[in-house]
Amino acid sequence: MIKSLGGVPLAATMFAMLADTVDYGEWKTGMRTEGLVYSAGSFGSKAGSGLSAAIVGCMLAFGGYVGGQEHISESARSSILFMYIYLPIFISALMAVILYFYKLDKQFPQILKVLGAAKNI
Repeated sequence: MIKSLGGVPLAATMFAMLADTVDYGEWKTGMRTEGLVYSAGSFGSKAGSGLSAAIVGCMLAFGGYVGGQEHISESARSSILFMYIYLPIFISALMAVILYFYKLDKQFPQILKVLGAAKNI
């Protein structure tokens, strides 16, 4: 439950950030590409889910996990521990570093003002 609560902010902001990029693209190029941006976001989400499931399977196999056993090996236990504790911490830290360079929030009020003025003409 705690792990899921940590993922809620990402899930809640992903499509809001996509909406910001639609406005940015219109400001930058003059074309509004909502369908393309949202379909690419949806595809990325689905492809990421499939890829992450494959990575989980590979990491379990690498750790020597065999399903249906009463006891699991120490290496399997370590791989599970890594996937559910340390890997999410690393990925969250990486995302924080990447979001540090996200500068659209500072430009967004000016972009909306320019787009609003262009639509009123």
